[in-house]
Amino acid sequence: MGTGMGLWLLVGMLILAVVIPGIVLLMVWFMQKTVGGAKGRDTSMEILKMRYARGEISREKFEEIKKDLSS
Repeated sequence: MGTGMGLWLLVGMLILAVVIPGIVLLMVWFMQKTVGGAKGRDTSMEILKMRYARGEISREKFEEIKKDLSS
């Protein structure tokens, strides 16, 4: 009974060692997709437009950076 019990304990620990990190990784992946995905991030062009709209950069600087981003 001792060997069989130890084997099942080892199998259980192995399952937990794989299942728990798998669940954590799945949750992290899902959160990155929903929170930090394309909806959560601004593109460089959107940031440029916001900076121009706030008056942080001049029209000339806006056009210069826009040209750089396009190429």
